[in-house]
Amino acid sequence: MSFMDTTSKIALSTLLLASIASGAQAQSTGPVLDEIIVTAQKRAESIMDVPVSVSAVSGAKIEALGIQRGEDLSALIPNFSIQTDPIGDKINIRGIQSGNNAGLEQSVSTFVDGVYRGRGMQSRLAFLDVGRVEVLRGPQGTLFGKNTIGGAINIVSAQPTDEFEGSVTGAYTFDGINEYTVKGFLSGPLSDTVRGRVAGQYRDITKGYIDNIYYNESSPQINEFGMRGTLEWDASPDTLVTARLEYGEFDRQGQNFSMIENGPLAAFGIAEGLYREANIGAIDPVLDIGSSGTHVGDILESSLTVSHAVGDAEITAIASYSAYDFQRECDCDFSALDLIRFDDSEDFEQFTFEARYASDSSQKFNYIGGAYFLYNTLLAQGDTYFNVRSTPGLGDLAIDTVLAGGCAAAGGDPNNRSCILSGLVTAFDGTPLAYTDFNRLHELDQEDTVFAVSAQATYDLSDTFSATGGLRFTTEKKTATQSAVANDFGTRNANNIVGNSALYAANSAPGFEPFSTLAEGAVHSNDLSRKENSVTWSANLEWEPVSGRMFYASAGTGFKAGGFNSFAIGP
Repeated sequence: MSFMDTTSKIALSTLLLASIASGAQAQSTGPVLDEIIVTAQKRAESIMDVPVSVSAVSGAKIEALGIQRGEDLSALIPNFSIQTDPIGDKINIRGIQSGNNAGLEQSVSTFVDGVYRGRGMQSRLAFLDVGRVEVLRGPQGTLFGKNTIGGAINIVSAQPTDEFEGSVTGAYTFDGINEYTVKGFLSGPLSDTVRGRVAGQYRDITKGYIDNIYYNESSPQINEFGMRGTLEWDASPDTLVTARLEYGEFDRQGQNFSMIENGPLAAFGIAEGLYREANIGAIDPVLDIGSSGTHVGDILESSLTVSHAVGDAEITAIASYSAYDFQRECDCDFSALDLIRFDDSEDFEQFTFEARYASDSSQKFNYIGGAYFLYNTLLAQGDTYFNVRSTPGLGDLAIDTVLAGGCAAAGGDPNNRSCILSGLVTAFDGTPLAYTDFNRLHELDQEDTVFAVSAQATYDLSDTFSATGGLRFTTEKKTATQSAVANDFGTRNANNIVGNSALYAANSAPGFEPFSTLAEGAVHSNDLSRKENSVTWSANLEWEPVSGRMFYASAGTGFKAGGFNSFAIGP
């Protein structure tokens, strides 16, 4: 299916940047502001010379404030947030974000040392040993490419140093939760031409802030580990080669949810108003994961960057490999009832290559141009467990129990939905078509290939006015197989009765098989393909009437790639 394949519309921004640095330097007293260098336009520049709405936070400030994750950075930067929920991480700039569908990338992408991370899970450990974080607001379709319609996060990791230095820090939280973190780095020269840096961090929460009274444990309990190694080699006076390897693991047990309003679950003794307590759990051994939810995975990324100076111009090439996989389990009726369990997993691999040329920026006319290639694969699976029938002697409150209770509460009204479904669940008892427990497995197996070329040029119209224009052409092709099947309860064994309408139609009940009635789907498998081309552009005018003060007006377009619904349960 096509989803958000239209080009994002023009975003306009006008910003007055004021600095008192020049005035401070003219007087011996008063503060002097440090110059902030950013790479928001793919080259190192003072933030005062960049006509982009950008907020930059240094690694030193991130360290001083104890920021360890993207969620914490949200408090420092206006119109920016990162949210973590049971299904996925969402990045939001100016109210623009993506949902949780695995078939689509983020609308705000992250770049770490020039490497594109379009999926929220890739950036789970992005704030390890950070040198600088830049949040760019508005479409960044020219220099950063697709899936930046809301903006982009540009992260520069801390680099190896010319002198030996290192640090180890730790923290422990005493009140409310038991959390400790340890992180550190070691950096310095390995020879006259080689420098290295190794950094790592470990985080452990053994007691969360939600008490799960079902399992008599606190949640969430989190264990995270991340490590990065960086080598810099001065291959020649004009050539720098940088190799980076990063690895991380995460293990989350329990979810930070409680029942504020119980609604119809009140009839089954489910308490509400539990702001610091949860009663999420299951008796049925197939649904019981020993927790309200789990999330376990690992992340691997490597990159090789070559920068070569040609006079005052520069050629840059970046090759990268990025991968992650995770498995997640969820007691997704979010109660003490034995209704539904949902498991999902993703296995992702990505290869990218970028080459660009940046001319001498001090010239009246300067430009930057390049080419980009991406290839990735994704296998996303979701498995929903439907506990349809209560097990005699077990005492579990399954779907049939809840439907019967809802029908009784409605006075047996034949038009009530609970009564209708309850009647279907029991209609075929005593026959081979009797409703039984089952699983619904949906899957997206996808390949994605992208090629793009871009160019941006700036011309100084006068000593105080300059104009910039940019253009990018992107072509992308996605192919996938998307399917949904019915399986035996708790297994991956196909159940042809649960999902076969023909058998029920032969008994005068067309379309009333469990798969369509309770899982609201149809067994299917589709081979899908889509190709789209996009041209995005940007333009701006700058006016710097005096040193340290700049006005600009900018316009730009962005491109959000289309995709397939990974959660499609019908054909």
